[in-house]
Amino acid sequence: MAAVNFEHAWGDGVAILRLVNELYKDTTTTPYIPGGGGGCPFGFAGASPPPPSHGKEGVPLNRLEFKLSEPLKKVIADGRLATEKAANSLSINMLEYHQYGKKYLKKMNLSPDAILQLSLQIAYYRQYKGCVPTYESCSTAAFRHGRTETIRSATMATKACSEAFERSHPADVEAMMKLIKECVVWHSKLVKEAATGQGFDRHLFALKNLAKEEGMVTTPLFEDPAYSYLNHIILSTSTLSSDAVLVGGFAPVTPDGYGVGYGVKDDSLGCHLTTYTTRDGSEYLKHLGQVWTDLYDVMNGKNFKK
Repeated sequence: MAAVNFEHAWGDGVAILRLVNELYKDTTTTPYIPGGGGGCPFGFAGASPPPPSHGKEGVPLNRLEFKLSEPLKKVIADGRLATEKAANSLSINMLEYHQYGKKYLKKMNLSPDAILQLSLQIAYYRQYKGCVPTYESCSTAAFRHGRTETIRSATMATKACSEAFERSHPADVEAMMKLIKECVVWHSKLVKEAATGQGFDRHLFALKNLAKEEGMVTTPLFEDPAYSYLNHIILSTSTLSSDAVLVGGFAPVTPDGYGVGYGVKDDSLGCHLTTYTTRDGSEYLKHLGQVWTDLYDVMNGKNFKK
């Protein structure tokens, strides 16, 4: 098992997923480095040599020694202290759920990603009785120099469904199932728009930066409180699903936000949650686990409210 930690400015999860998948494939199909042996820091002690057809023989592996100046050593030491301070302020919680997964949701003709995003909204509503600005990452790699667009997965549809999933709400199984399907349809529409360049966040971001370059002193749109609220992301969410990835996560993008890395596998669901001291991540995951069970009940015609 290995971990990858990367800085986000240069690229996105799609590139890292490609790297991890290639490493996973290579290390599981050819898990031996010729010339390494037990004395090699990258080899496996006691590993048996592979058949002759595996790789080249006698590849030398040498440790790289870096000569660092004193000023550079100080920069590294200061950076380490700053990183440790930031890391110590971060709480990490995880949830694994094995009652159903991708196969079941597809069998029900429901988008797994739409259901996961809906569940995140319902869980937040149960914790705080409200809805908040939500970011879901969507790759725009189909375009030259494309990075991401935002899927605004908190919608009027998810709000209505979150309310209906309150135990005090009169909605029955049929009504709740209807709301679930409406959320799936709406979410699929948003995903398609974002992936094809029809989202609005990156366009507004570009206009904002062009206005700065043109020296515009006032831009009413970007100074509007609604725009500021919209971009104070509380639920920052993203997913990378692969057999090579056990879990993936990231820090919240605001001091009072959640960093939600979720995964949907064939027969299970998972969530990696990060928070700072202003939020209770463990409580949120308790709600989320119950929401996954309640959704499962409704999808099977059972009313969890009774």
